[in-house]
Amino acid sequence: MKYLAIALWVLHGSIHFIGLPPLWGKATGDSALIGPHWAWAWGLAALLLLSAGTGYALGWEKWWWAGCAGLLLSQFLIIWFWPIARWGTAVNLALFLSVLSAAAAGRFTERARAFEAALRARAVEEQPLTGKELPGVAARWQAFSNAAADAALYGFTAHQQGRMRTKPDGKWMPFRAEQFTAVRAPAFSWSVAVSAGPGIALLGHDTYAGGQGHMLISLGGLFPVVDESGPAIDQGALLRFLAELVWMPQGAAHPGIRWEAVGESQARAVMAYEGVEASGVFTFSSEGAFQRFEADRYYTQPGGAVLRPWLVEAAPQSYKVIGGAYLPTRLQITWKLEEGDFLWYEVELTAFEYDRI
Repeated sequence: MKYLAIALWVLHGSIHFIGLPPLWGKATGDSALIGPHWAWAWGLAALLLLSAGTGYALGWEKWWWAGCAGLLLSQFLIIWFWPIARWGTAVNLALFLSVLSAAAAGRFTERARAFEAALRARAVEEQPLTGKELPGVAARWQAFSNAAADAALYGFTAHQQGRMRTKPDGKWMPFRAEQFTAVRAPAFSWSVAVSAGPGIALLGHDTYAGGQGHMLISLGGLFPVVDESGPAIDQGALLRFLAELVWMPQGAAHPGIRWEAVGESQARAVMAYEGVEASGVFTFSSEGAFQRFEADRYYTQPGGAVLRPWLVEAAPQSYKVIGGAYLPTRLQITWKLEEGDFLWYEVELTAFEYDRI
Protein backbone atom coordinates (compact mmCIF):
# COMPACT_ATOMS: atom_id res chain seq x y z
CA MET A 1 0.00 0.00 0.00
CA LYS A 2 2.84 2.40 0.83
CA TYR A 3 4.52 1.78 -2.51
CA LEU A 4 1.23 2.33 -4.33
CA ALA A 5 0.82 5.67 -2.56
CA ILE A 6 4.39 6.69 -3.43
CA ALA A 7 3.82 5.79 -7.07
CA LEU A 8 0.61 7.84 -7.09
CA TRP A 9 2.40 10.88 -5.63
CA VAL A 10 5.14 10.64 -8.26
CA LEU A 11 2.76 10.04 -11.16
CA HIS A 12 0.38 12.81 -10.10
CA GLY A 13 3.26 15.24 -9.64
CA SER A 14 4.74 14.37 -13.02
CA ILE A 15 1.41 14.97 -14.77
CA HIS A 16 1.47 18.56 -13.53
CA PHE A 17 4.51 19.20 -15.73
CA ILE A 18 2.05 19.18 -18.64
CA GLY A 19 1.39 22.77 -17.67
CA LEU A 20 4.99 23.87 -18.42
CA PRO A 21 5.11 23.96 -22.28
CA PRO A 22 3.54 27.46 -22.48
CA LEU A 23 6.74 28.82 -20.89
CA TRP A 24 8.60 27.96 -24.08
CA GLY A 25 5.80 28.78 -26.48
CA LYS A 26 5.41 25.13 -27.48
CA ALA A 27 2.03 24.37 -25.97
CA THR A 28 -0.39 22.23 -27.95
CA GLY A 29 -3.81 20.77 -27.21
CA ASP A 30 -5.16 21.38 -23.70
CA SER A 31 -1.85 22.79 -22.41
CA ALA A 32 -2.27 25.69 -24.86
CA LEU A 33 -5.23 26.84 -22.75
CA ILE A 34 -3.04 27.34 -19.68
CA GLY A 35 -0.91 30.25 -20.78
CA PRO A 36 2.64 31.16 -19.70
CA HIS A 37 1.58 33.04 -16.55
CA TRP A 38 -0.01 29.92 -15.04
CA ALA A 39 2.75 27.55 -16.13
CA TRP A 40 4.90 28.53 -13.15
CA ALA A 41 2.13 27.48 -10.76
CA TRP A 42 1.76 24.10 -12.47
CA GLY A 43 5.52 23.57 -12.23
CA LEU A 44 5.55 24.48 -8.53
CA ALA A 45 2.69 22.09 -7.83
CA ALA A 46 4.60 19.35 -9.63
CA LEU A 47 7.72 19.95 -7.54
CA LEU A 48 5.77 19.97 -4.27
CA LEU A 49 3.96 16.74 -5.11
CA LEU A 50 7.17 15.04 -6.22
CA SER A 51 8.91 16.23 -3.04
CA ALA A 52 6.13 14.69 -0.97
CA GLY A 53 6.46 11.38 -2.79
CA THR A 54 10.23 11.41 -2.37
CA GLY A 55 9.98 12.31 1.31
CA TYR A 56 7.43 9.57 1.90
CA ALA A 57 9.70 7.03 0.23
CA LEU A 58 12.75 8.16 2.24
CA GLY A 59 10.91 8.31 5.55
CA TRP A 60 11.04 12.07 6.14
CA GLU A 61 8.89 12.86 9.18
CA LYS A 62 7.44 16.08 7.76
CA TRP A 63 7.00 14.96 4.15
CA TRP A 64 3.28 15.62 4.42
CA TRP A 65 3.85 19.39 4.69
CA ALA A 66 5.01 19.44 1.08
CA GLY A 67 2.17 17.12 0.18
CA CYS A 68 -0.46 19.34 1.77
CA ALA A 69 0.89 22.47 0.05
CA GLY A 70 1.12 20.66 -3.28
CA LEU A 71 -2.44 19.33 -3.05
CA LEU A 72 -3.88 22.73 -2.16
CA LEU A 73 -2.11 24.38 -5.08
CA SER A 74 -3.05 21.51 -7.38
CA GLN A 75 -6.72 21.70 -6.45
CA PHE A 76 -6.76 25.48 -6.93
CA LEU A 77 -5.35 25.01 -10.43
CA ILE A 78 -7.81 22.21 -11.15
CA ILE A 79 -10.74 24.42 -10.17
CA TRP A 80 -9.39 27.31 -12.26
CA PHE A 81 -8.92 25.07 -15.28
CA TRP A 82 -11.86 22.81 -14.48
CA PRO A 83 -12.84 21.79 -18.03
CA ILE A 84 -9.42 20.26 -18.77
CA ALA A 85 -8.22 19.25 -15.28
CA ARG A 86 -11.29 18.19 -13.28
CA TRP A 87 -10.29 14.52 -13.18
CA GLY A 88 -7.36 15.37 -10.93
CA THR A 89 -9.76 16.09 -8.06
CA ALA A 90 -10.29 12.38 -7.37
CA VAL A 91 -6.53 11.81 -7.15
CA ASN A 92 -6.11 14.81 -4.85
CA LEU A 93 -8.78 13.45 -2.52
CA ALA A 94 -7.08 10.04 -2.40
CA LEU A 95 -3.69 11.59 -1.69
CA PHE A 96 -5.19 13.88 0.94
CA LEU A 97 -6.10 10.78 2.95
CA SER A 98 -2.43 9.81 3.11
CA VAL A 99 -1.55 13.36 4.20
CA LEU A 100 -4.22 13.24 6.91
CA SER A 101 -2.94 9.87 8.14
CA ALA A 102 0.69 11.04 8.17
CA ALA A 103 -0.21 14.23 10.03
CA ALA A 104 -2.16 12.28 12.67
CA ALA A 105 0.67 9.77 13.06
CA GLY A 106 3.15 12.63 13.41
CA ARG A 107 1.07 14.27 16.12
CA PHE A 108 0.75 10.93 17.96
CA THR A 109 4.52 10.45 17.80
CA GLU A 110 5.26 13.99 18.97
CA ARG A 111 3.07 13.52 22.04
CA ALA A 112 4.84 10.26 22.87
CA ARG A 113 8.23 11.93 22.51
CA ALA A 114 7.17 14.80 24.74
CA PHE A 115 6.10 12.32 27.42
CA GLU A 116 9.42 10.50 27.11
CA ALA A 117 11.40 13.74 27.32
CA ALA A 118 9.58 14.66 30.53
CA LEU A 119 10.34 11.20 31.96
CA ARG A 120 14.02 11.58 31.15
CA ALA A 121 14.19 15.00 32.78
CA ARG A 122 12.63 13.67 35.99
CA ALA A 123 14.68 10.47 35.97
CA VAL A 124 17.96 12.37 36.10
CA GLU A 125 16.84 14.21 39.25
CA GLU A 126 15.81 11.12 41.22
CA GLN A 127 17.91 9.64 44.03
CA PRO A 128 20.68 7.38 42.60
CA LEU A 129 20.61 3.64 43.24
CA THR A 130 23.15 2.20 45.64
CA GLY A 131 24.18 -1.37 46.21
CA LYS A 132 22.28 -3.60 48.63
CA GLU A 133 22.54 -7.20 49.68
CA LEU A 134 20.66 -9.58 47.39
CA PRO A 135 19.81 -13.26 47.88
CA GLY A 136 22.51 -15.55 46.54
CA VAL A 137 20.80 -16.40 43.25
CA ALA A 138 19.97 -12.74 42.48
CA ALA A 139 23.52 -11.69 43.35
CA ARG A 140 24.80 -14.41 41.03
CA TRP A 141 22.56 -13.01 38.27
CA GLN A 142 24.06 -9.53 38.70
CA ALA A 143 27.57 -10.95 38.62
CA PHE A 144 26.84 -13.09 35.56
CA SER A 145 25.38 -10.07 33.76
CA ASN A 146 28.29 -7.80 34.72
CA ALA A 147 25.68 -5.34 35.96
CA ALA A 148 26.37 -4.27 39.53
CA ALA A 149 24.52 -1.31 41.03
CA ASP A 150 25.55 1.91 39.28
CA ALA A 151 24.91 5.30 40.89
CA ALA A 152 25.24 7.05 37.51
CA LEU A 153 22.57 4.89 35.86
CA TYR A 154 19.07 6.32 35.52
CA GLY A 155 17.54 4.13 32.80
CA PHE A 156 17.88 2.47 29.42
CA THR A 157 16.83 3.15 25.83
CA ALA A 158 15.91 0.22 23.60
CA HIS A 159 14.87 -0.18 19.98
CA GLN A 160 12.90 -3.33 19.32
CA GLN A 161 11.29 -5.39 16.62
CA GLY A 162 9.10 -8.43 16.83
CA ARG A 163 5.60 -9.73 16.35
CA MET A 164 2.40 -9.97 18.37
CA ARG A 165 -1.14 -11.27 18.14
CA THR A 166 -4.31 -10.57 20.07
CA LYS A 167 -5.78 -14.08 20.32
CA PRO A 168 -4.40 -17.64 20.32
CA ASP A 169 -5.44 -18.34 16.73
CA GLY A 170 -4.86 -14.77 15.55
CA LYS A 171 -2.57 -13.58 12.80
CA TRP A 172 0.94 -12.52 13.79
CA MET A 173 1.50 -8.79 13.30
CA PRO A 174 5.05 -7.40 12.96
CA PHE A 175 6.01 -4.32 14.96
CA ARG A 176 8.82 -1.89 15.65
CA ALA A 177 9.12 -0.05 18.95
CA GLU A 178 11.21 2.36 20.96
CA GLN A 179 11.32 2.34 24.73
CA PHE A 180 12.78 4.39 27.56
CA THR A 181 12.69 2.94 31.06
CA ALA A 182 13.66 4.90 34.17
CA VAL A 183 15.00 2.84 37.07
CA ARG A 184 15.37 5.25 39.99
CA ALA A 185 11.66 6.06 40.12
CA PRO A 186 10.02 3.22 38.12
CA ALA A 187 8.61 4.54 34.84
CA PHE A 188 8.61 3.77 31.14
CA SER A 189 7.46 5.04 27.77
CA TRP A 190 6.98 2.48 24.99
CA SER A 191 6.04 3.67 21.50
CA VAL A 192 5.13 1.04 18.91
CA ALA A 193 4.06 0.87 15.27
CA VAL A 194 2.24 -2.34 14.34
CA SER A 195 1.50 -3.52 10.81
CA ALA A 196 -1.99 -4.98 11.20
CA GLY A 197 -2.45 -5.66 7.48
CA PRO A 198 -1.97 -4.08 4.05
CA GLY A 199 -2.30 -0.34 4.56
CA ILE A 200 -3.40 -0.76 8.20
CA ALA A 201 -1.05 0.73 10.80
CA LEU A 202 -1.68 0.67 14.53
CA LEU A 203 0.20 3.14 16.73
CA GLY A 204 0.55 2.43 20.42
CA HIS A 205 1.93 4.21 23.46
CA ASP A 206 2.20 2.33 26.76
CA THR A 207 3.27 4.45 29.71
CA TYR A 208 3.97 4.10 33.39
CA ALA A 209 4.75 7.00 35.71
CA GLY A 210 3.89 7.90 39.28
CA GLY A 211 2.53 4.40 39.85
CA GLN A 212 -0.07 4.73 37.08
CA GLY A 213 -0.12 2.84 33.81
CA HIS A 214 -1.85 3.80 30.58
CA MET A 215 -2.34 1.86 27.37
CA LEU A 216 -3.27 3.73 24.19
CA ILE A 217 -3.62 2.17 20.73
CA SER A 218 -4.95 4.07 17.73
CA LEU A 219 -5.65 3.34 14.09
CA GLY A 220 -3.05 5.37 12.21
CA GLY A 221 -3.03 7.96 14.98
CA LEU A 222 -6.58 8.95 13.97
CA PHE A 223 -9.04 6.77 15.89
CA PRO A 224 -8.47 5.27 19.37
CA VAL A 225 -8.85 1.50 19.42
CA VAL A 226 -7.75 0.90 23.02
CA ASP A 227 -7.55 3.52 25.77
CA GLU A 228 -7.20 1.84 29.15
CA SER A 229 -6.04 2.79 32.62
CA GLY A 230 -6.94 1.82 36.16
CA PRO A 231 -5.78 -0.59 38.89
CA ALA A 232 -5.39 -3.61 36.59
CA ILE A 233 -3.24 -1.60 34.17
CA ASP A 234 -1.21 -0.16 37.08
CA GLN A 235 -0.43 -3.64 38.40
CA GLY A 236 0.44 -4.92 34.94
CA ALA A 237 2.76 -1.99 34.26
CA LEU A 238 4.62 -2.55 37.54
CA LEU A 239 4.97 -6.25 36.69
CA ARG A 240 6.34 -5.29 33.30
CA PHE A 241 8.90 -3.05 35.00
CA LEU A 242 9.99 -5.99 37.17
CA ALA A 243 10.18 -8.39 34.23
CA GLU A 244 12.24 -5.96 32.17
CA LEU A 245 14.90 -5.87 34.87
CA VAL A 246 16.23 -8.67 32.70
CA TRP A 247 17.63 -5.82 30.57
CA MET A 248 18.69 -3.78 33.59
CA PRO A 249 19.93 -6.13 36.36
CA GLN A 250 21.38 -3.08 38.10
CA GLY A 251 17.79 -2.24 39.04
CA ALA A 252 17.63 -5.30 41.29
CA ALA A 253 19.17 -3.02 43.92
CA HIS A 254 16.15 -0.69 43.90
CA PRO A 255 15.16 0.02 47.52
CA GLY A 256 11.50 -0.66 46.72
CA ILE A 257 12.20 -4.28 45.74
CA ARG A 258 12.21 -6.98 48.41
CA TRP A 259 13.96 -10.16 47.37
CA GLU A 260 13.04 -13.55 48.81
CA ALA A 261 15.02 -16.70 48.09
CA VAL A 262 12.75 -19.46 46.77
CA GLY A 263 15.35 -22.10 45.98
CA GLU A 264 18.79 -22.57 44.51
CA SER A 265 17.70 -21.24 41.14
CA GLN A 266 14.77 -18.95 41.97
CA ALA A 267 14.07 -15.69 43.78
CA ARG A 268 10.85 -13.80 44.32
CA ALA A 269 10.84 -10.04 43.75
CA VAL A 270 8.15 -8.08 45.59
CA MET A 271 7.76 -4.40 44.79
CA ALA A 272 5.40 -1.90 46.36
CA TYR A 273 5.22 1.46 44.65
CA GLU A 274 2.70 4.28 44.90
CA GLY A 275 0.10 2.08 46.60
CA VAL A 276 0.40 -0.83 44.15
CA GLU A 277 2.16 -4.11 44.89
CA ALA A 278 3.38 -6.64 42.34
CA SER A 279 5.49 -9.75 42.67
CA GLY A 280 6.95 -12.43 40.48
CA VAL A 281 9.46 -15.26 40.53
CA PHE A 282 12.72 -15.07 38.60
CA THR A 283 14.38 -18.31 37.52
CA PHE A 284 18.09 -18.44 36.67
CA SER A 285 20.52 -21.03 35.36
CA SER A 286 23.24 -22.46 37.58
CA GLU A 287 25.62 -19.85 36.11
CA GLY A 288 23.23 -16.99 36.88
CA ALA A 289 21.66 -16.39 33.45
CA PHE A 290 18.06 -15.19 33.47
CA GLN A 291 15.71 -17.87 32.13
CA ARG A 292 12.17 -16.77 32.93
CA PHE A 293 9.91 -14.56 35.03
CA GLU A 294 6.51 -15.78 36.25
CA ALA A 295 3.72 -13.76 37.82
CA ASP A 296 -0.05 -13.43 37.99
CA ARG A 297 -1.19 -10.54 35.80
CA TYR A 298 -4.60 -9.25 34.81
CA TYR A 299 -5.76 -10.69 31.49
CA THR A 300 -8.54 -8.86 29.67
CA GLN A 301 -11.39 -11.07 28.51
CA PRO A 302 -15.14 -10.69 27.92
CA GLY A 303 -16.69 -9.91 31.27
CA GLY A 304 -13.66 -8.18 32.75
CA ALA A 305 -10.01 -8.65 33.66
CA VAL A 306 -8.95 -11.75 35.61
CA LEU A 307 -5.61 -12.80 37.07
CA ARG A 308 -3.82 -15.36 34.96
CA PRO A 309 -0.24 -16.72 35.01
CA TRP A 310 2.05 -14.59 32.83
CA LEU A 311 5.39 -15.97 31.67
CA VAL A 312 8.38 -14.08 30.23
CA GLU A 313 11.15 -16.28 28.80
CA ALA A 314 14.56 -15.49 27.35
CA ALA A 315 16.05 -17.26 24.34
CA PRO A 316 19.29 -18.77 25.77
CA GLN A 317 21.16 -18.38 22.48
CA SER A 318 20.33 -14.67 22.29
CA TYR A 319 22.71 -13.49 25.03
CA LYS A 320 25.07 -10.72 23.93
CA VAL A 321 27.23 -8.04 25.48
CA ILE A 322 25.25 -4.80 25.06
CA GLY A 323 25.78 -1.61 26.99
CA GLY A 324 28.63 -3.34 28.79
CA ALA A 325 26.31 -5.99 30.26
CA TYR A 326 25.64 -9.58 29.22
CA LEU A 327 21.92 -9.66 28.42
CA PRO A 328 19.36 -11.68 26.44
CA THR A 329 18.27 -9.88 23.29
CA ARG A 330 15.17 -11.98 22.56
CA LEU A 331 12.18 -12.58 24.82
CA GLN A 332 8.79 -14.21 24.40
CA ILE A 333 5.69 -13.74 26.54
CA THR A 334 3.00 -16.36 27.13
CA TRP A 335 -0.33 -16.26 28.92
CA LYS A 336 -1.08 -19.54 30.74
CA LEU A 337 -4.84 -19.73 30.18
CA GLU A 338 -7.31 -22.41 31.24
CA GLU A 339 -7.78 -23.43 27.61
CA GLY A 340 -4.03 -23.66 27.00
CA ASP A 341 -0.90 -21.59 26.50
CA PHE A 342 -1.24 -18.38 24.51
CA LEU A 343 2.11 -17.22 23.12
CA TRP A 344 1.24 -13.71 22.12
CA TYR A 345 4.43 -11.65 21.96
CA GLU A 346 7.98 -12.08 20.67
CA VAL A 347 10.50 -9.24 20.85
CA GLU A 348 14.13 -8.70 19.87
CA LEU A 349 16.45 -5.84 20.78
CA THR A 350 17.90 -4.16 17.69
CA ALA A 351 19.71 -1.40 19.60
CA PHE A 352 20.26 -0.81 23.30
CA GLU A 353 22.11 1.57 25.58
CA TYR A 354 22.17 2.49 29.23
CA ASP A 355 21.41 6.08 30.15
CA ARG A 356 23.87 7.52 32.64
CA ILE A 357 24.54 10.96 34.04
